[in-house]
Amino acid sequence: DGTNDAYVVWRTIDAGGLRNVSCSRSTDNGVTWSPQADLDSTDIAPEDFNPGNDRISTSPALDVNNATGQVFVVYQRNNAVGTGDIAFRTFTGACAAAAPVLINSNPGNDRYQWYPSITVDQASGQVAAIWLDQDPEDSGDLTEAMVTKSTNNGTSWTPPTPLLDAPFHAGYGNDGSQPNMGDYNQAVFVNGILHSTWGATSTRVRYDSGQPTSGSTFTPDTYYDKRVMSDQIIPLRFRSQTTAEASCNALGNTFLDPTESVNLTVT
Repeated sequence: DGTNDAYVVWRTIDAGGLRNVSCSRSTDNGVTWSPQADLDSTDIAPEDFNPGNDRISTSPALDVNNATGQVFVVYQRNNAVGTGDIAFRTFTGACAAAAPVLINSNPGNDRYQWYPSITVDQASGQVAAIWLDQDPEDSGDLTEAMVTKSTNNGTSWTPPTPLLDAPFHAGYGNDGSQPNMGDYNQAVFVNGILHSTWGATSTRVRYDSGQPTSGSTFTPDTYYDKRVMSDQIIPLRFRSQTTAEASCNALGNTFLDPTESVNLTVT
């Protein structure tokens, strides 16, 4: 909006292997840049590899509120064993270090979260962040796409909710090189609507169509989602477990079948 400011962020690795997120600012349309400054006040342990993804990194993503100049940054922040949470930093003006806020659902107590993207709705100033998440299964076999929103410049965030229809097996169709699934995650928040694209595997994986001599599968694919961000989405997740159907009496078979009525208690 008429200013000469520009920002760039990137991940850094020191001689000991510790990670951080660096930032530089230009106030003259990119002619000169400030010395790099870390955004995280504490260096980060190296990331561990997680099932189904060939390339893992703590690379950040950013967006800027054009009206206020506020910068929003998200990145993967690892604990001591390399399991990542989604970290959020915001500032206005010069790049500076501070402690981040972790915005995934259960920081430090669940499995892997990685490859975030962040976007600002320039009409409203609201912010949305997306990422890949392995919380649906304790084994890490299932991956889910998650989203959260802030209406107060990142001070607080809504409970993360699934963005795709269902969790998927990230390892389906994977080999030692491609695909690098999280590379394809991106979102744009425009006029109250979040447009996002994902790499994800299909529900039913095929080996035969069009490739009779190849062992490669026809998955992952690219998925697109359009969500009205004012919708209230219940932050529930599917987990592979059974429960007694007491309300179905003798007809109970551990599944909820058409025409059955059951009582569900959510804690």
